[in-house]
Amino acid sequence: MRLKSHLKYWGRNAFVWTGISLVCVLGFWIMNELSSAKYIQGIGLASTFLVYLTVVGAFVSMIAVISTFQTEIPRLVSMNVTRKAAVWGLTAGHAATALLHMLLGILIWCIFGIGEAEMVVFIASLITSVMLGFGGFGMLLGASVLRWGKIGTIIMAAAIMVITIGISAFIAMGGKDSFRGFSMETVAELNFWPLALAMAAFYLLAGAAGFMLTRKIEVRV
Repeated sequence: MRLKSHLKYWGRNAFVWTGISLVCVLGFWIMNELSSAKYIQGIGLASTFLVYLTVVGAFVSMIAVISTFQTEIPRLVSMNVTRKAAVWGLTAGHAATALLHMLLGILIWCIFGIGEAEMVVFIASLITSVMLGFGGFGMLLGASVLRWGKIGTIIMAAAIMVITIGISAFIAMGGKDSFRGFSMETVAELNFWPLALAMAAFYLLAGAAGFMLTRKIEVRV
């Protein structure tokens, strides 16, 4: 695949993954509104969307990357795409997905919330941290399944179960209301950019590890 073909292929995947997230988030968002005795407006509506986008984005990150390792990577390799190009193409494609999620979160907040710079920085750093962090885990788990087969599948299932329980506990403890009532001073103190930079480094290392784990695997379609 040439560079133009790579950009088109992984760019299309990035938009598809983002579209899946958006549909799921809108579904949760609408159900939350319909089930509320009092409809949420303004900042409350924007913060609810932001929480759902962050949680759904985390799941999309892992599932999309893992499923790509199981289906698309073998298919691309069978079409004479090098493993290096396939894995790093996936890495770039998911990074583009994280960027689209970040822009979507900022857009919704500016429409329904308040577009102050501090809040935009907060949203951007939060979504970037979550998307790249979970995407990195997806890289490691997907590559493990491709490399070690059943053992990798067991590792993947156990990791997903732990993460799912953790996120479910967060939501059950009122996670969707976590951002309501924040003052701009409080938000300014919740700058996640150091964490986002750490997750970016982890994501790149996970991409490199994914390539190392799969570079000598005999792919069967």
